[in-house]
Amino acid sequence: TEVDAKNTKDVADRIIGNNPNLKRARITYSGWLKRDLKGKRAFTMVVEFDNPQHADEAILNSLVLGAQLFTCEFYNRSCKLKQCFRCQKYGHIGTH
Repeated sequence: TEVDAKNTKDVADRIIGNNPNLKRARITYSGWLKRDLKGKRAFTMVVEFDNPQHADEAILNSLVLGAQLFTCEFYNRSCKLKQCFRCQKYGHIGTH
């Protein structure tokens, strides 16, 4: 499925339009987990709903976008940890 990575508003509208069970849902945020998407064939998108029932619906039934079914899982921003690729310790990242 072709997704315009820069146009997250369009992606949110397409999610609502392609999933009849979410017609009354409102997406409060949609964005990519990583910033640099150049050359990537696959990437993770974060979608936040205004209602936990709509989020549960997406998690239980997946999301249709275009002609493809995408699995969903719970994501909590506060659980995102920084880990250094050099020393493997948490709280910082290594730089080149």
